Amino acid sequence: MLSKVRVQTQMGEANTLARPDVPYLLVSNAQKVSSKPCDTGFLLDILRDIQIPKLFKDEGLTFGVEKIGFDLMEDGWNSKKDFYAPNHEAVEARTAALRAWLYGIESQHIVLVTHGGFLHYLTEGGTVSDPRKGTGYNNCEVRKFTFTKDSTAESAYIVEVGKKKHGMERDSTILAELDEVE
Repeated sequence: MLSKVRVQTQMGEANTLARPDVPYLLVSNAQKVSSKPCDTGFLLDILRDIQIPKLFKDEGLTFGVEKIGFDLMEDGWNSKKDFYAPNHEAVEARTAALRAWLYGIESQHIVLVTHGGFLHYLTEGGTVSDPRKGTGYNNCEVRKFTFTKDSTAESAYIVEVGKKKHGMERDSTILAELDEVE
């Protein structure tokens, strides 16, 4: 799901994104976890040809929208079925696949802009008993993570660097999104 809020969040990294050596990739695995209409993305052709140019039109970018990479997007990414279903098993599978993919990137620094509900699953790595506890995320919050020493290409896990106590999730939008996951 690409939204105005995510575009504005990413603009905080506009100077970095303007560098020709820095890729800007859309990653279907990092989408929201619920199946509400507002959490369901556009068909790939509509996203690429209409929605992205429309969202970025008045943002004053220092790079063209042609820089945005769609290689990690696949038809059906917005179906909310199978791998993209709003259930714990599917969300856990997506986050495991995303962590493994991130682990394989050779860059030392990666900026991932995604959603709070999804981050609960991504950062807790299969240990989500109650995603409302312990990892509350604020809008536009920046946190730094690294891979655990035990991570491998097949089984990668992340841990927060300089972790502070975050408490329970309080954002009503994220709580509603988490409630949608079966």
